[in-house]
Amino acid sequence: MAFNQDWEHVAVVGKGGSSTVYKALIKSTGGFVAVKQIEIDGLSKDQISGIKGEIETMKDLSHPNILRYLGTQQSPNRVFIFLEYADRGSLRHFYSNRGPLSESQITFCLQGIVAGLNYLHENGIAHRDIKCANCLLGSEGVVKLADFGASKRFESDSIVSGLKGTPHWMAPEVIKGTQMTTGWMKADVWSLGCTVVEMFTAKVPYAEYENPMTAMYKIASGEVPSFKPSTLQPNMPSEDLVSFIHTCCAVEPATRPGADQLLKHALLVRAIDTVGDLFVDTSLAVGTEPVELPIETDVPQAQSPTMLTQQEKENNKLAAARRSLE
Repeated sequence: MAFNQDWEHVAVVGKGGSSTVYKALIKSTGGFVAVKQIEIDGLSKDQISGIKGEIETMKDLSHPNILRYLGTQQSPNRVFIFLEYADRGSLRHFYSNRGPLSESQITFCLQGIVAGLNYLHENGIAHRDIKCANCLLGSEGVVKLADFGASKRFESDSIVSGLKGTPHWMAPEVIKGTQMTTGWMKADVWSLGCTVVEMFTAKVPYAEYENPMTAMYKIASGEVPSFKPSTLQPNMPSEDLVSFIHTCCAVEPATRPGADQLLKHALLVRAIDTVGDLFVDTSLAVGTEPVELPIETDVPQAQSPTMLTQQEKENNKLAAARRSLE
């Protein structure tokens, strides 16, 4: 769809390769959007095809935990992709400024990330570049998956090869070279596990290997990312958090759960019980409008006072986690 609003640059919020992302003002409304400006001079046919594929993928997506596509404009030398503006920036920006996320913050964010990832997978799309830099925080504290430049829609099972993603987050089977199309979904799950390590440590996964080639060799050899306590992160992870990371980072893709199964993991279920279905509604079909989900639900009357007290504690913990992300 064409984007017909008059707009102007406000600030640069990110750069990479041939593109620059701006915060932009819509003159007619006074509202803000994100604009991904891509310089197309000198790009190959494959690169231009990739841009078109990114746009086509985003056009069909509609979910609270996916950054919303608004439209495009094109000039002879540039393509402008207009997106919802997430005013709190990425999770990488968050931990770079505030240090490691607490476990409550991680759990809170994971509800949105896993829900968004499950929505993509249910619609046959692999993201192929899950990491904190591509997880954005909106004004309501809602986490949204962004940057679909590496994503791909798969129609049927076939062998797909080629390196996609960012080295320190790549799954072993991606580095080794081939996997079934459904394997790209499992590769997303591996990257998700690495992203949890990133949130917990405030470092890239495999940070001890600065050379990307060394990191890729270690990953392909079956080494899982380390998340031991450090000076930066002195806290011990809970058993549920350790289990979640180990589950995502199982070396064999066949033993990794899908995103739909991760929604049922104890780490997320513990939180879901206290905040209703926030960030875990996967019922939205492609093309529908996003809905506003409830922050919490009433506790059933049949539950015991002891359970109610525990739920209130968990709810307060997650509410504090949301406020701490502001």
